Amino acid sequence: MDYTLRMLESIFENMINGYAYHQIIIDENNYPIDYVFLDVNPAFEKMTGLTKDQVIGKKVTEVIPGFSDSKFDWIGVYGSTALAGKKHSFQEFSEGLKRWYLVNVFSPQHGFFITIFNEITDLKQKEEELLEKNENLTALLEEVSAMEEELRQQVDELSLQRDNLGNSEDRLKRAQALAHVGNWELDLFNNTIWASEEAFRIYGITRTSPYLPLAEVQEQVDSNDRSVLDLALRQLLDSKKEYSVEFTITRNSDGQRRIIHSVAELVLDNMGTPQKALGVIHDITEHKEAELKIKKNNEELTALYEEIVATEEELRTQYEMLALLNEKLRLSEERYKLSLEGANDGIWDWDIKEDKLYVSDRCRELVCFGSNIIDCPKEYLQKIVHPEDIYIILENFRKHLNGETQHLNCEHRILEQKNQNLYRWILVRGKAVWDINGKAYRMAGSLTDISEIKRQHEVIHKLAYYDSITGFPNKVLFQDRLNVATHYASRNEKKVALVFLDLDNFKKINDTQGHLMGDEVLKEASIKINSCIRNYDTLARFGGDEFIVLMQDIENINEVATITERIKNIFNNPLYVNKNPIYITFSMGIALFPDDGDDINELLKNADTAMYKAKELGKNNIQFYNKAMNEEILRKIDIENSLRTAVENQELFLEYQPCFALKEGKIKGFEALLRWSNRKLGAIPPLNFIPIAEETGMIIKIGEWVLKKACQQNKEWQVKFNINTVISVNISPIQLKHINFIYIVRKTLQETGLKPEYLELEITENILIDSIELITDKLNELRQLGIRIALDDFGTGFSSLSYLKRLPLNTVKIDKSFIADIFLEENNSHLVGAIITIAHLMGLKIIAEGVETKEQLDYLLQAGCDGIQGYLFSEPISVNEVPLFLSKRGKL
Repeated sequence: MDYTLRMLESIFENMINGYAYHQIIIDENNYPIDYVFLDVNPAFEKMTGLTKDQVIGKKVTEVIPGFSDSKFDWIGVYGSTALAGKKHSFQEFSEGLKRWYLVNVFSPQHGFFITIFNEITDLKQKEEELLEKNENLTALLEEVSAMEEELRQQVDELSLQRDNLGNSEDRLKRAQALAHVGNWELDLFNNTIWASEEAFRIYGITRTSPYLPLAEVQEQVDSNDRSVLDLALRQLLDSKKEYSVEFTITRNSDGQRRIIHSVAELVLDNMGTPQKALGVIHDITEHKEAELKIKKNNEELTALYEEIVATEEELRTQYEMLALLNEKLRLSEERYKLSLEGANDGIWDWDIKEDKLYVSDRCRELVCFGSNIIDCPKEYLQKIVHPEDIYIILENFRKHLNGETQHLNCEHRILEQKNQNLYRWILVRGKAVWDINGKAYRMAGSLTDISEIKRQHEVIHKLAYYDSITGFPNKVLFQDRLNVATHYASRNEKKVALVFLDLDNFKKINDTQGHLMGDEVLKEASIKINSCIRNYDTLARFGGDEFIVLMQDIENINEVATITERIKNIFNNPLYVNKNPIYITFSMGIALFPDDGDDINELLKNADTAMYKAKELGKNNIQFYNKAMNEEILRKIDIENSLRTAVENQELFLEYQPCFALKEGKIKGFEALLRWSNRKLGAIPPLNFIPIAEETGMIIKIGEWVLKKACQQNKEWQVKFNINTVISVNISPIQLKHINFIYIVRKTLQETGLKPEYLELEITENILIDSIELITDKLNELRQLGIRIALDDFGTGFSSLSYLKRLPLNTVKIDKSFIADIFLEENNSHLVGAIITIAHLMGLKIIAEGVETKEQLDYLLQAGCDGIQGYLFSEPISVNEVPLFLSKRGKL
């Protein structure tokens, strides 16, 4: 026995989990208000930072500062375990200890509980970091989507600029020969000049900042040229003239005089106001010196020519000078050869008369030539060029040799010599030389490997126009196709249909099975939808769980109906994702061009409106757009906007429906009914604004206001009239699922002074669709506080007798539709009687709603119904009418 005890003590001392044994402390109403530490293990000390001596025998509110202010109801949860034996397992943040814990709690005996826990602060921090990264990626994706159109335009502009550059070989050669070129940007508002590193080097200034020091630059400019620069800049700003000016500087760094050429242009805003000046500076000192030398040489050659004519001696001198020039030419040719070898592009030269093709070493590397000379271009075409591109090359050469184009500029593919299934992209540029008869006798140019550029363009194109998950067109490409389709339809008097599809309850798939599973569902769903449409229709993913189908050449609206019904029916069978069956449905909205809009944005909006109408009508159905839908949407927008300030503007108020106890023959309490009257919209029925409040989340704030107002009013009546009335408050599923709902109820009772047994919370059957375990736990906790729970509108939703058994209910309220039909058919009365009998057998009270006739009342009395509500005794009344009602109609 001693050995077993020692072994258990050893396990207890060496547990890696935190362990603590407590006793709950309750007040006179059996509410848990604190707990005492009875024992802890070393892991507890390590995970909390509290020693055993600090906690044993002490209350938690004494040990952990600020514990009572914690958002999480630790005492309430542990109290439900110690007093009711309910096990709990949860993750929560301790405000006092500033740490996250994974806690498992159970009760070994009444009034005591044990916690086994682990600290998970690091895990939670990593989880938050992952969530933040996911949000950043989502934001980045939305930003990329917003800029896709701009990116497409920029790509078009870049292509146009590339073509323009290729149209002028002279400008291209001059651009390639440029050296010592810097660029600058003048901010006209801040009067600062940003400049590149080369610009700083040209001025001989060390670049410690991206902005040129204006004073030092102006100091270096020759005094005669300063006015020239100022005049050119003023003309650029005032009259938008071309800015092109030469000036001389003397560099402070080395004293060298340099000649500078600068060009610039203005950047204007949408109003035509100058914003910036963008410019380029070019050190042309050597160029100017070369011009002077050439000019001087020309003058000398002219003089030499005149001397040759005059004397033979002068001819000999000219010959010697010519030999000297030939030597310079040889050196120049060597430099030219070196420049070719150092260039990344391949150089080719075609002797048209001899039909021989010379290629540089780099050219040979690019196209895998065996030697520098190929017999003729025909051999190049036959051996190297991709067969599909031969015609393109021949056509471009023909146009240039016939003088139809100034330059040859042609992109084509060449086959890899080692693997004929692979190819690379090559850009060929060239220019021919013609004789005096206009016949081309020679042609030269370059070869550039543009495979990587092509691959990048393909990636950019796919990112810009196709969805990364499904592979189908995205929003940008779809809108392009829609624009083309509507223009075609307008010219040919055709119709176009847009089908907007939204996956029903997709959030539930993501929440329960993860986003990876959600992505697979979207992928499989898109494949099924695409199989239902015509070959020339377009399916696109519009974002999130939304798809859209573009249907062209519509002859009859029945075509659209047939295809959408086909889509709807195909999802009667499940999707199989990782061999798991998943059932999904779509809500679909349809808009027709030009019937429902002659503008693509209007057409998209109306299709979306029709889709939301399909959602409202129960999902998994198809709706064609009509104008009434748009009016309904505008009405909902007005309601939503006005509802946001309804509490602050004191537009909300409560009416009270009396509830009578049949056995006692007197009033039992009131049901608080929310009403809203707006200055602009008038009185809005609850069925019109409560769904909007739930959808937008405003129901949390409004529901808290209703709960507090009703409890305050009931407490006031109890004190004023000395009665024990129960106030019933309807609770939205959104409220009940909210993390702070229990806290809000406890706080409301504390602030209003209303005892829990005089508050009844009414839930509807649609709250039972999902999260039944979470809801049951919360309702049990409310019942333990003494609050009454009623199931409203019984028989109209999704509940069953099993729910009545599982839920901690006090009362079941039979829906008024059952009461209204009691005497229409015999089965109806039997059904109401059966409900009353079963509820009584389960220990539940029954309230009948919508009692309007004496016959209904008599039947309910005979059937043993516990309470009634209805217009037979009173319609909902205002707070001011309640005192008179209690005095005159307080009894049946």
